[in-house]
Amino acid sequence: MYLKVEQCILPLIEKYEDDKKLFRFYKKYTNPDTFNTTLNGSLKAIGRR
Repeated sequence: MYLKVEQCILPLIEKYEDDKKLFRFYKKYTNPDTFNTTLNGSLKAIGRR
C-alpha cells in the first residue's frame, strides 16, 4: 500500500515514529479504548478553548 504524505504532516510522523510501526502510540496506551478515551478528552478540551 502506498500513501502520499503531505509535507505538513512529516514533523508529526517524525515526532512519534517507531522502529516497528508508523507511530509509537501502542507503547503508551494499553488498548484502543484507552487511546480513544484519551484522544476524545483532549479534543473536548481543545473545543472548550
